[in-house]
Amino acid sequence: MASNSCGQKKARAVCERRSILAIFVGTTCPACRGRKQIRTAFCGNCYHSLPLPMKSDLWRRFGQGFEEAFHEGLAWLNNRKRQLELRGL
Repeated sequence: MASNSCGQKKARAVCERRSILAIFVGTTCPACRGRKQIRTAFCGNCYHSLPLPMKSDLWRRFGQGFEEAFHEGLAWLNNRKRQLELRGL
């Protein structure tokens, strides 16, 4: 049963990595739905609004921290969007 659980976790990780790769090579920003350049995580506006350490982390390679940096950046951008909406901005 433990190997089944491990297999499911690995399958989820592979599927998640493929999803992130599809976003990375696509032209739609996952944060604002605007246009972005291929082989970038976010559009220029979203990327430039991130704190410097998060921007730096997005330069990591796939399998070496990029996926985590992507999730952190997307969560930060989504939280920022909610805060601005609550303020009426």
